[in-house]
Amino acid sequence: MAHLIKQQDAGIQAEQADTTPLISIVTATYNASHMLQYAIRSVLRSNVTDWEMIIVGDHCTDDTEQVVAGFADPRIRFLNLATNSGQQATPNNVGVSMARGTYLCFLNQDDMFLPDHLSRMLAQLNSDSADILCAQYAVVEPFTAEASMAELNINAGGPLFKDSKYHPGRWYVASSWFMLRSTAQAAGEWGAESTLLVTPSQEWLFRAWRHGMRIVCTQQPSLVVLYSGARRGSYANSDAREHQHIFKLSASPQFAVDAAKSMMARESALRKTWPMRLRRIYCFLFERLLASIGIHPLAPEMLLRYGGRGGFVRRWRQITQ
Repeated sequence: MAHLIKQQDAGIQAEQADTTPLISIVTATYNASHMLQYAIRSVLRSNVTDWEMIIVGDHCTDDTEQVVAGFADPRIRFLNLATNSGQQATPNNVGVSMARGTYLCFLNQDDMFLPDHLSRMLAQLNSDSADILCAQYAVVEPFTAEASMAELNINAGGPLFKDSKYHPGRWYVASSWFMLRSTAQAAGEWGAESTLLVTPSQEWLFRAWRHGMRIVCTQQPSLVVLYSGARRGSYANSDAREHQHIFKLSASPQFAVDAAKSMMARESALRKTWPMRLRRIYCFLFERLLASIGIHPLAPEMLLRYGGRGGFVRRWRQITQ
């Protein structure tokens, strides 16, 4: 790991050595500058300005470096790894090792913070005495470029039940996490996808929880997720019209209000379906049992649907490339 960090631009490092940002935001990226630019823009419009954004390229070969440099903001640093690891874990681990902030969070290259995300995370982490916060997030399903809010299909991401507890049988994207940097360091590095049945992000959060860290979930959406895996060829075709449209809509405070209403309505209907009822039963009966013996509750499903270790990420890559 150390030899990778040495590639960091020495000039930027020296310029910022005498300052300690409040929040470090780590973003792993690979040849997706068309989406990454909106992730960056979402951070730039945050109502919290005391941050650093560390973008680590997994040996990007497109124009990512030029796109990042184009923002000309000293709070944004870019490091392109010398070799491609083919996974999110390695660049995220490098990014965490470079972080200097008191607090730390992640932002996936295809996600966007809402303007008040960081301020809300700061306030709630301190008031709840949590080790890790998992924010509620709005999952925007694929749509035509000029869809109105009424036409958008927005699902709830995060808590499965009407409580603030972490449930290992539920998916929590890394963009929703917020913690002290010391907490991230105590939990350890992300594992390699080739060694895991579940994704590195979900294994890391599960491991932190099993080690006794208190994980609390928020109840209001403060970020937007546009799953690349739901959009075939999303990395290869460089089409960012959906991101551009959602970025414009989400600048208004009304977006979060309307998204929450849509999420609530769709989640209420979803709870009544048999697949969701079965998943809830599974979570109640088996997730704690599996967790108690060190098995991630999502591992059996991942094994059946995607094959062996690293299967989910391999499938994701096939869809997006």
